[in-house]
Amino acid sequence: MFFTLGFLLVRFISDNLSESRNLMSTIDARHLEENSLVIRCINDLGLIQLDRDDSLSSEAMVQCCLKLLAVAPLVRHLTHGNHLGKHHRQQVATRNLFRSF
Repeated sequence: MFFTLGFLLVRFISDNLSESRNLMSTIDARHLEENSLVIRCINDLGLIQLDRDDSLSSEAMVQCCLKLLAVAPLVRHLTHGNHLGKHHRQQVATRNLFRSF
């Protein structure tokens, strides 16, 4: 019985290896995009730091950064020198002030 289960596991892994590689490369690309946008947000908004909640997906952070970059010229004077944190509840917190995005 152990041999049969092991064989099924090896077959499952072998059958799904290419899909797994594709998913991993997609995830890597999202992380690179997220890191690039976070750096742009920090620079364009004059932030000290931009953090995110660990439970937040890269895709959600990318969307947040794109929204922040769209309004960067209008809010730079408000964000310069601040530390922003993106939380799972779709709010950005800065020094006990909350704004929904």
